[in-house]
Order: sequence, then C-alpha cells, then structure tokens
Amino acid sequence: MILAGTGPAGGEGIDKVTSLTIRDMAKGALTFKDPKYYLFFTRTANGRSAARQFLKRLKERTDNRDQSISPVAFRAQLKAIHAWGRQKSSDLGRIQQPVLVANGDQDRMVPSSNSATLAQRLPNAQLALYSDAGHGGIFQYHDEFVDDALKFFES
Repeated sequence: MILAGTGPAGGEGIDKVTSLTIRDMAKGALTFKDPKYYLFFTRTANGRSAARQFLKRLKERTDNRDQSISPVAFRAQLKAIHAWGRQKSSDLGRIQQPVLVANGDQDRMVPSSNSATLAQRLPNAQLALYSDAGHGGIFQYHDEFVDDALKFFES
C-alpha cells in the first residue's frame, strides 16, 4: 500500500491546516492562479517552478479532468480534515501490510511530521520525504516517486 500526503488520525497542527488552506484558496482566487500553486508547493524558486510545471502537465490532459470543487464540497472537505485531526489515534501496530508513506518535507496541509509519525506507527512502513516539497511532493518529484514506488513493489 502507498499512502501519500497523509498522517494518522489525531495528527499535529490541524488548527493551523484549516486556516492555511483557506488562506491559500483565497490567495489563488485573488491572484488568478490555480490554488494548487499555493496549496501543494513550497514558495521557494524550486517549488514555484515545480508548481508551474505541474499545472502545465495537468492542462495537457484533455479527457477525464478533475472538476472544480464547489464551495459546499470544499467546506465538507475541511470539516472532514478537521474531524480526522481531532480523532483519537488508532492502534496501527496490527497492520502488517507493507506500506510506503510519501510526502514532501515541507507539507503544510498534512504536516510532514505527521507522515513520519504514521510511518513509525506502521510496523512495515518505509518513509519517503521529498526535499523542498509540500503537499504535492509526489507531483514535484514524480520521477523519483515512481522509482520509489516501483522499488517498493519489487521488494
């Protein structure tokens, strides 16, 4: 199993995540940029470049494109994320399935420390943190992620 950009229930920083997400969505609207530009990537030169490349790749796909999220769906998603973050931690030690946990090392939406905690709590987990990457770490480092995923499946 591969888990990307996630952490365990009851992870750290949930209150900050909601406000950052709303701020980044608003920033996208005000700057006429796709909110993914702010939500998924770091604000470094590397992150901004990766965001532009990712959004360009997304536009190449003409079929089966994601629909824009409605305000109602966005609110429901934030409520679900908030509820997940407030839950009591589950015992993950019983899960014996091999797991690759992947994330950017600068993820603000799901703090990277939560991904590290998730990997520590799963007995057969490997952690892949991509440097200078946010929530879109697997999009920013797609070649490395595919290599990591193939190696994981081969092991």
